[in-house]
Amino acid sequence: RLNAEPTGQNQVFFERVCRCDSVSLHVRRSDYLHISNGMVALGTKYYRGAIGAMSRLVSSPLWVIFSDDIPWCRTEFSDMENVVFVDGNGEQPWEDLRLMTACRHHIIANSTFSWWGAVLGRDPKGITLYPDPWFPGASVRPTAVKSDWIAIPSFWAKDE
Repeated sequence: RLNAEPTGQNQVFFERVCRCDSVSLHVRRSDYLHISNGMVALGTKYYRGAIGAMSRLVSSPLWVIFSDDIPWCRTEFSDMENVVFVDGNGEQPWEDLRLMTACRHHIIANSTFSWWGAVLGRDPKGITLYPDPWFPGASVRPTAVKSDWIAIPSFWAKDE
């Protein structure tokens, strides 16, 4: 539990995401692009598929994008409307997590960081989309995701 209230830009984002059908979209890239132990960054096809699915389920979403590679996200999602790119919390990642949990719905990466954002999310009836399989050649253990979460194909072929 965070003891201090959000401040500055985080307070503005927090208030905004709590007032609407906000969707946290988490993109984990930097370390997954450079390690060789089976952890692989999800590509554009996964995110586009998840955005399409969420758009069919939520009529007027505010897309709240979190990432360790915001410049890539700004390029890849430049065509989206009603979007906020959360930037500047690199030294305080708990602020990103706080904002994720404030969102109503979630598109998560194959990352425990966004998984926690969805699990701790404010709306128990919120929609969560997750990559399936979680990593190439592996499946998510049944206990790793909630039964009402929706699987989206992860498309492990290089698609970027």
